[in-house]
Amino acid sequence: MSASQQERTRARDRERARARRANLTSSQRDRARRIETERQRAHRAQQSERDCDRTEQESAEQVKHRKNAKEGESAIVFGTSDNWKKKPRSNG
Repeated sequence: MSASQQERTRARDRERARARRANLTSSQRDRARRIETERQRAHRAQQSERDCDRTEQESAEQVKHRKNAKEGESAIVFGTSDNWKKKPRSNG
């Protein structure tokens, strides 16, 4: 299909959609608007939940529990995995 044919097809589709919208009653337009608003709200909630889960997962990956922590030392270490590979210094 050539570019001019595609443009004509798009124009025809736009015109059909405009005519379809013009033929809706006000109650049908209100209903369509409410449905679209609900769909957008659900999408935003789903996206927010995904972002929250991703943040929790990233922070959980940064916590390491030290098995042999001495009394008075923190048993939880925050850092990157690069730091975990290094041996801790002895203060003795």
